[in-house]
Order: sequence, then structure tokens, then C-alpha cells
Amino acid sequence: MSKIIKYEIRIILLKPYVFTLLLINLLYSYYILSSEIILGVSDTAPFSGWSFGKYMGSSTLWAFILSMFILVYSRTGKKKVSILTDMSGFSPKKLNMIRSLIVAGFFLLNCILIFILGCVFLQALFGVTYIGSYVVDFLLITIPCLFILIGFGTLAGNIHPVFIYAFIVLIMAVSFISSAKIGAGGQLMYNIDTVGANYYEAVSSLMENFNASETPFVINGDYVVSRIVYAFLGIVAFVVGYVRIGRKQKYT
Repeated sequence: MSKIIKYEIRIILLKPYVFTLLLINLLYSYYILSSEIILGVSDTAPFSGWSFGKYMGSSTLWAFILSMFILVYSRTGKKKVSILTDMSGFSPKKLNMIRSLIVAGFFLLNCILIFILGCVFLQALFGVTYIGSYVVDFLLITIPCLFILIGFGTLAGNIHPVFIYAFIVLIMAVSFISSAKIGAGGQLMYNIDTVGANYYEAVSSLMENFNASETPFVINGDYVVSRIVYAFLGIVAFVVGYVRIGRKQKYT
């Protein structure tokens, strides 16, 4: 089993383009911090939970898309590794689980680096950080995306890899075209933004304070529910995709 895990890590992550794309994503995150976030979201401070949530969401979107591409290429080397699995009796379900966990680990690592970069940047520039608020932003954005990544990636990958590309296009369209819709009373009417970044800009704008005081950072309960729904959909997609593993596939 250890040989299979090491082989999978090597063919999935130990590629020059993986580290290159990771570096590009971190540079993009720094660009967001030094351009958009440094101005603050609405009237909020750059180091507020609002601004940090917007930063995490915008950066996580690209980490998410990058991980989806890696999930596609995780199918590379399937014929070679099948020799090891056939000899060891390693089930396709376990192999898929290993691949999913490897990509999930990479995604989490990427998000953690984004989180650390944001904290260090804000602390160095302003000398102020609200770690508690930042952690809440991190969890609400990253965890649902993790389940969606593994769930729909597994489901689409077991139908045909092209469906993963279609899913990536759908995610980008949803993230750039759609947004959180906030009612007059401050309630979340709908939120079809996959990474959840638009919520922070929409709500902070609604609560915008013109009295030269910081807009209080609050997390709407409806937003939390929407993030739980995304996570649940990812889990359901993974279960369905996991059940399909090992069946004779028409397109593979």
C-alpha cells in the first residue's frame, strides 16, 4: 500500500507545473492583498473580517480551479499503477480514495498558505489582525469547497474527464456572474457563489457605516446554512461517485 501511495503522490503532485501554478496562485493572492484588499471592502478596514473574507474567497477560487485540473491529471499513469493494484489486490475504491485525499491535501495546503500570507501581510503593514474572524472566514470558505472539489471531481471523473472541465467552467461562471443577494432587512435571499466571497462584499456594503466607525463584522446565519448546503452537496456527489467506482465505465 505504501508503494501505491508514494507512486500516486509522485504522479499527481511531484510535477514542475504543480509548483509553478502554486507559486502563481500565491503571487495572485499577494496582488489581491496589495491592490483590492488594501483599500478595504466597502467602508471596512483592510484588516477586518469583511476584507479578509473577500480575500480568502477570491484566492481560494483559483486554488479550487487549480486543484480541479490536478484532479483531472491524477488519472495519468492509470495503466502503470494498475499493475501494482492487480498484484496487491488493491481495490479501485481505495485507489480513488487515496487520489482524492492527495488532491484534498494539496488544496488545503494551498489555502493554508493563502491564509498565512494574508495574516503576515496585514500584520506587517497595519500591525493589526483579527485571527478569530480570519479563522471563521477560512473555515466557511475552504471546507465547503473541499467537499465540492472531492465530491464533484470524483463524480465527474468516473463519468468522463471532460465533465470535470465542464464543471470548472460552471464554477467560474457562477463565481463571476452570480453573487449573494441580500434583502432590505439584511437577510440572505440566495447565495449561489461557490466560494462564498461575494457575501462579504454584498453584506458589508449593505451595512456600510458613514459615521467613520468600523462596520461590525457579523456572519449571517443564512450564509452559514448556504455553506453547509454546499458541503452536503459535495458529500452526496462523492458518495454517488464512490459507488460508481469499479463499475464498467462506458467512457473510460
